[in-house]
Amino acid sequence: MLTFGQSLSNTKKEARAYFGLMLQDALAAHRQHVPLDEQLSWPTKEAAAQRHVAGTASAEDTAMLLGEVHWTGENVDELAAKILAKAERTRVAVAALAGLRRWTEEAIEAATTIDEVQAAVEEAEQRWMAYVSPPAPAPTSTGAVDPAS
Repeated sequence: MLTFGQSLSNTKKEARAYFGLMLQDALAAHRQHVPLDEQLSWPTKEAAAQRHVAGTASAEDTAMLLGEVHWTGENVDELAAKILAKAERTRVAVAALAGLRRWTEEAIEAATTIDEVQAAVEEAEQRWMAYVSPPAPAPTSTGAVDPAS
């Protein structure tokens, strides 16, 4: 159970701050210790990957992609596919977090008691964990877990 301030207004303020840190942690986990300079290059890399896939990559696009594959051993097609998949996962995660943030802020604002504020934050945490946690594999008719599920 979370414990916030003694007054409703302080509790709401602390809950917003706590939830903001939770969102930052969720995004940090998504970035996985990638240096800021590299993160700042992601939109440019995504555009280069899109142009590579479309067959319209410039010399600069190709040089950017080749600079990475030089170290990874992938081919440019593999790297472009990975970049585009990661960009899509990032957009989906950010959109989910934006929706959860809006829901939580509205729930905190609508709360009329400290307990309601605490319940809203706890529900937001539960919703996020349910969103990011994969479902458990389904058991087969013999009781064994089916790894394909």
